[in-house]
Amino acid sequence: MYEFDGWRLAPGQRRLTSPGGEPVALRSKVFDLLVYLVEERGRVVAKAELMEAVWPDTVVEENNLNQAISALRQTLGETAQAPRFVATVTGRGYQFIGEVRAAESQPPAEPGTTSAVPRYALAAAVATAVLFGLWMMLSRDELQPDAGITVIENFAELEPVLVTDFKGSQSQATLSPDGTMIAWISESSGTPQVWIRNLQSGEPIQITNDPYAASSPTWSPDNSYIVYARKADGPRAIYRVGTLGTPPPQKIIDAGLDPSFSLAADAFVFTDGQRLFVASGDGGDVREVDAVPTGPGFARRVPALSPDGEWVAFIHADDGPLGNLWIAPVQGGEARQLTSYTLDEGLAADSPAWMPDGRHIVFSVGSSGGGSRLWRIDIETGNAQALTAGGGNASEAVVSSDGRRLAYTETRPSWKITGIDLDNGQRHTIYETRYISPLPVASPDGTEIVFFSLLPTGAQVFTIGADGQGVRQWTFDENGTNTLPFWSGDGESVFFYRDRALHRLHLDEGRDERVLPEFHWSSKNWGAAYGDRLYYNEFDVSRDFRQAVIKNLVTGDEVTLPVAIVAAEWSASGDELVGFTPEEGLYICDANALTCGRIMNSGEQVQGRRPKWSRDGQRVFYIRFNNKGECCALWSVGRDGSDNTELVQLPGYDMRSSYFGVAHDGTVFYNHPDTSTAEIWLVAAE
Repeated sequence: MYEFDGWRLAPGQRRLTSPGGEPVALRSKVFDLLVYLVEERGRVVAKAELMEAVWPDTVVEENNLNQAISALRQTLGETAQAPRFVATVTGRGYQFIGEVRAAESQPPAEPGTTSAVPRYALAAAVATAVLFGLWMMLSRDELQPDAGITVIENFAELEPVLVTDFKGSQSQATLSPDGTMIAWISESSGTPQVWIRNLQSGEPIQITNDPYAASSPTWSPDNSYIVYARKADGPRAIYRVGTLGTPPPQKIIDAGLDPSFSLAADAFVFTDGQRLFVASGDGGDVREVDAVPTGPGFARRVPALSPDGEWVAFIHADDGPLGNLWIAPVQGGEARQLTSYTLDEGLAADSPAWMPDGRHIVFSVGSSGGGSRLWRIDIETGNAQALTAGGGNASEAVVSSDGRRLAYTETRPSWKITGIDLDNGQRHTIYETRYISPLPVASPDGTEIVFFSLLPTGAQVFTIGADGQGVRQWTFDENGTNTLPFWSGDGESVFFYRDRALHRLHLDEGRDERVLPEFHWSSKNWGAAYGDRLYYNEFDVSRDFRQAVIKNLVTGDEVTLPVAIVAAEWSASGDELVGFTPEEGLYICDANALTCGRIMNSGEQVQGRRPKWSRDGQRVFYIRFNNKGECCALWSVGRDGSDNTELVQLPGYDMRSSYFGVAHDGTVFYNHPDTSTAEIWLVAAE
């Protein structure tokens, strides 16, 4: 959440609120433009960069950007001649010049029964399990299916099956004509590429492998090849490749994106960003669909070609911010609007896919309030039916040619522990999971990391090597409440909270014992152990009380440090603690003499949070907000206050749930949520 001069901008909820507290309607791309300028404030953003960021998959002219800038300025009540927020830098681009501060986000409103978000807005939503509702079960007096199409009556009883349980995002599925194979875009190798696998058995196979990103795969009706889009140095072009990678990729359309085959006809539809075209399976006989309306909207078209090849379904933005579902005849005739979501509703259609009967279309509906949902609509009657429950993040549905299988993309929250080599800035993923996994802590020798994950069985404790190897779960109790783990000074055991007590897990035996009863994390936390001594922070919010305590676990004796430092870490010798106070900054405390000294630089106390010792103990790493109050960057300073230096930005770092540590080789790691991860699910009737 950002605030500037009374305006409140919530990128995750796609909401802009005026200084008077009223929601402000913005076209989708104008909103994206505002978000990008605000997040890149402090520098001039080139026009070319803005166009690439706001219209990543569309070839647009500079006039599109000029119109969006003009609309944004009109909304914010300024002019180019007297800018308060968006300044034109002649010959270079634009810069956001308003004073911005980070604000606490309000929890998003509970999505209604028709809520959903578009694909590019899903990154801010928390994915939940999708429960399939009625599928092809409209009452007989509401719909009679076309002859030859079997109505499957038991989809409500079937469980979705995860198809892509792999590292990285997996999305944009396409099913083979017989429904036995699936292809999709995987980011497992870094650059998005086309992968396939047999749905019954077998390992996934990567069938494209080049330095350019692939997107929008679509399976030919004769099962012999897959057509997809690929972005090289110029505009995105369309290629085709054999279903097993042979023959190799071949360009068939020089400029285009979002290809989509008919389920039966040997033809596919594609777009140049606004116009729609239909081509034969080999890329020949290209003809424009003249009936497609044009307009000021910037919604992604994502077209789909009907089974008989005579109609296209697509998204068009007219008065809605993100667009409605339309159909148009390939030759002659007029386009027809199927949905009528309005700007006030905050809803938008996306990702249409035809059913094999040629009468129904599956599509997703998006809401600026959050969530995601699949629907099916009858193009003749206009009757629509929800296929997935509200609150999920389902989109990009595809249907097999027999109508018995449906695959879709579900965006889910992904939690990562990311390592950073400070010598070269290279980043790598140490651990990735779909379960919330906050606050990892490095072992004393820096070779292992302990953390907890919120599994379906509750909160459970895990360890993993700092190199990403050897992940191990240590607690297994049903409805577990095992949280906030930290290491003993010798690295042979782990302390953690369970219920209202502090426990100690002996790693060599796999046994845990209750160490301190009535020791609850809500009032006694940020523990750190060395030998028989336990540091923790004790506080009582109701009476604004906080103190830093060192407790002897053998004798029970307690001493209090003169400064109530938070989130402290023991030195390698066990003689010192480095910590911070939110009000003042960094401290180093002598645990024996019970004295604390500020870390000073240029006559001022170093401001930072959650400090950690370097491996040699001569420097302190810490988290720091920038001068606009935004999180976060990693800094380091000499223990004597010298050489206070910013090292690297930590995108995704969240002060509520993230933590960082220093590994044995001097690299640092931190955890962060990453909601951009997607996976593919399948519902099938056998």
